[in-house]
Amino acid sequence: MPHCAAFGCNFQSKGNKSSDVSLHSFPSDKKRRKEWEDACGRIQLPKDPRLCSRHFSPDAFEAFSRPQLKPNAVPSIFPHKDKQTQNII
Repeated sequence: MPHCAAFGCNFQSKGNKSSDVSLHSFPSDKKRRKEWEDACGRIQLPKDPRLCSRHFSPDAFEAFSRPQLKPNAVPSIFPHKDKQTQNII
């Protein structure tokens, strides 16, 4: 069952069919994949990692009937990183 690989996120596709949240596979391009890995803050990722749409700003999506990420989209919304920043200040 696909689920979000972001640290602290518990979104999974099972039981959320009617949700507005969508799952997106990591890019196959090595440079872009590394950007996603660095952004999500995980050291080990599942075999087929995905991130849910909650981790992307609204402008990362193209206007289609089904949410589709722009080719250059990079995830940027991670609550666990906000907490780390607050602890540093």
